[in-house]
Amino acid sequence: MKKIPEENLRLIQEFTLFDDLYMNVFFKDFEEGAQWMLRLILDDPQIEIESVRVQEVVLNLTSKTSRFDIAATDKKANHYDTEFQTVLYPDLKKRGRFYLSNEDMDMLPRGENYDTLADSYVIFICRGDVIGDGAPMHHFTMKDENGLELGDGQHLIFINADYAGDWRLKDLMEDFKEADPDKMRYDILKKRAERLKKEEVGIMYMNESLRDLVSKREQAAQLAGYEMAYETAQREQYEKQTRIAQKMLADHMPAKKIAELLDMTVEEIEKIRKNER
Repeated sequence: MKKIPEENLRLIQEFTLFDDLYMNVFFKDFEEGAQWMLRLILDDPQIEIESVRVQEVVLNLTSKTSRFDIAATDKKANHYDTEFQTVLYPDLKKRGRFYLSNEDMDMLPRGENYDTLADSYVIFICRGDVIGDGAPMHHFTMKDENGLELGDGQHLIFINADYAGDWRLKDLMEDFKEADPDKMRYDILKKRAERLKKEEVGIMYMNESLRDLVSKREQAAQLAGYEMAYETAQREQYEKQTRIAQKMLADHMPAKKIAELLDMTVEEIEKIRKNER
């Protein structure tokens, strides 16, 4: 095996599915595993997954971009987004609503009728109780005040992976939190974990993924440094122009002339004049 840094080997062995990098590699092109997971969570053995995409980005020119951890589509065109969540942000419920709306936009092409919309699911698997009532799982759908189901096809699900009691998905949640393949309960997850953590090809792939992640973070840090330096230079340049404009205004030079000389707008000059009063 090619020499791998000890720190990387240690990280690979400690990863669980709540670690983004490992989760991405684990479910990439793993339709069988995503299908098995969704069938178990939703208690529906008829789900047939056709495609799986990890870290799928949904772009929208007029609103916030969404990034789905594990996006899947079945043979009926139903959409599923499964999120592994370690931090219980207070906006998770609203994020779920937003993700559902983005799934809908992604599956309804221009000109199609609304009745062609398939079902959409957003599933948050969380390290804690998002809802706060002590239940291990909540499956929300649209209902009226009398409990009548609207049947619009939207499903928002929150699962507490740390629920201490026995329940239907207890073993699945424990496997999601388990780093050691030998201690995993379900064979389909265990074999996938063994491939990534014990077999040479899997370890090499995980190591490359780690290197890519470190490289991207270093590039991001470098870019952030450049952006900070640029912003600092822009701010210093503006402060210098402001001081010059103040002197020109004190000499009663017209605002339009100052703006032309300093490559500023008349509005900016008038704002400087106003702040001087």
